[in-house]
Order: sequence, then structure tokens, then C-alpha cells
Amino acid sequence: MIRNNKVKFLISSLIILLPALVGLLLWNRLPDTLTTHWGIDGNPDGFGSKLLAVFLLPLIFLATHILCLLVTGADPKNKKQTPKTMGMIFWIT
Repeated sequence: MIRNNKVKFLISSLIILLPALVGLLLWNRLPDTLTTHWGIDGNPDGFGSKLLAVFLLPLIFLATHILCLLVTGADPKNKKQTPKTMGMIFWIT
């Protein structure tokens, strides 16, 4: 699936990693502890180090994206999916 959609894969992966690039550019301006989660009431309830927020979270999202694409592509029942449906897998994950 990834082989057949290299451009989509590259663009979607770059979009996922874009926050890491912005974080790297603003590294010296960022506080040492950043909010990583907000509760249903809108108040922050999860915090992490600058390193975690800027690099680790985008890498986890990228790994999840790749895993979803590989699992979807390996499923024999998905061989007859339309290109539009498969394209959604790239952008939703």
C-alpha cells in the first residue's frame, strides 16, 4: 500500500512531523515543561518535558500512522477498496 502511494505517504508523514520542526525552530523559546493534554473542561491535566512534547509525540504519531497503513494494506479483504477509501486511511490516521 505504501509502495503504491509514495507521494501521499511522504506528504502525510511530513505533515505529522511538521510540529517537531516548528518545535526545533522555537526550542530556545519553549518552557522546559509543556502541556501535553487538556481535560474535558479545557484545563491542562497532562504535562511533559520539552523533549517529549516536541520530538517523542510526533514520532509516536508517525509510528501509529505507518502501522495503520501497513495493517490496512496487509488485510486481504481490503484489496478491492476504492482509491478514495484508501486515501482516507492516509489522512485520518
